[in-house]
Amino acid sequence: MLGALGNVFNRFAAPSPLRQLQRQPQRGEFTSAFAASVTFAPSTPEEFATVAVARAATGRFAEAIQLLEQAAGEELSGLRAHIEELLRQSSGDSELLQEPLWNFAVKEIEGLPDSWRSWVAAVPQVAQYIGPVEVRAMEGTAGQVGLFASRSISAGETLLLCHPLATADSAGEPLLLELQRVCQQSALTRARLSCLTDGKDSRNRFSPSESMQVFQNVIDSLPSDPNPHLLGKLQGIIAANVFNKAEI
Repeated sequence: MLGALGNVFNRFAAPSPLRQLQRQPQRGEFTSAFAASVTFAPSTPEEFATVAVARAATGRFAEAIQLLEQAAGEELSGLRAHIEELLRQSSGDSELLQEPLWNFAVKEIEGLPDSWRSWVAAVPQVAQYIGPVEVRAMEGTAGQVGLFASRSISAGETLLLCHPLATADSAGEPLLLELQRVCQQSALTRARLSCLTDGKDSRNRFSPSESMQVFQNVIDSLPSDPNPHLLGKLQGIIAANVFNKAEI
């Protein structure tokens, strides 16, 4: 009898695959949501929106737009327009943010049902953009590299816009724990962290061209291995690279 009641309770308590897919981005598990969305076959406007959010949250804007083009529903038009704007921003074909991300005024996506807003918030407000810059070796240094303009630039021109790898209230244990959490979810974060010095060796283990390839990639996915070597360097990477927004 108790076993039967337990089975009934679990059946009612367990969230549906759709709800699970919506909750993962809310927990910062963007790549897990994308991986789960690959085998999810949407049929309703809410399902199409959920799968599109999983795509957009990992930088797959074109895929998200293609999904939304297959669905019908006025409630999707604002989300589609926002992701189309992100795609234009990512290629520099739209007005780009020219202020720190933390000063950016969040804009609500029009037409969304209120019950969707908590999980649609996983869609970036602005896209990452890599402009006329390149990674090159720095003359007169022992293997160090730097970021240089790749052509003549105009005053006020946006060179790049990148989301932070992680944020926390302090550069101590809170940031370390957040980076450890993100590294479990983000192959993109791992790759970018691997390009940063930990303060023990000034030489970069990537060539300038390899570093540039990492820098230009904005598509994220689940890591394929635990990479304990990188996790062991996180404290050094934090000490050598972290900054407080008040310092800018």
